[in-house]
Amino acid sequence: MGQHSIRLRQWSLSDTNSLRWLVSHVDCRYVDDMLPQYLEEWQAEKIVKDFVDRTLWGQELHLAVECDDKVVGAVGVTRKGDNYRQDGVLRCILLPEACGQGVGTEVIRRVVQQTLGQGLYQRLTARVFIPNVMAARVLERNGFVREGVMRRSARRDGVVYDEYVYGLMWCDE
Repeated sequence: MGQHSIRLRQWSLSDTNSLRWLVSHVDCRYVDDMLPQYLEEWQAEKIVKDFVDRTLWGQELHLAVECDDKVVGAVGVTRKGDNYRQDGVLRCILLPEACGQGVGTEVIRRVVQQTLGQGLYQRLTARVFIPNVMAARVLERNGFVREGVMRRSARRDGVVYDEYVYGLMWCDE
């Protein structure tokens, strides 16, 4: 992984500009549009406040990814509802310069430990646009299993994509 100092930390209201900068510099071709590529300051403040509240309430996990003391990404696990509340949906974005250096693999490893390893969920699900080979590899390195393909399930910037569905289950045996 090299000499990088990776830290996952809770978002704070002082991170508004970091979030705005992050989403405007991430390669958004293969990510859902939960976070728009451009945020006004008031929008970023609202999102950060929501991240902080949801994490503090224990409903979800939303963390800033720092590498060498700079915010280079965001990772989160949101809880599904109803009968599916034991399943968390994993999402992660990283700046291009943080990719290919083991940062993503380490981030996902730590999130798995914080969620499945602490019993917060019984399962994590991740969806990957099929052209995003690097994201698929990161999940597989962390034990996620490709469970299927959702055909023509996502549209981003006018392009329709198939998605891989990955799952990782907690085994308490």
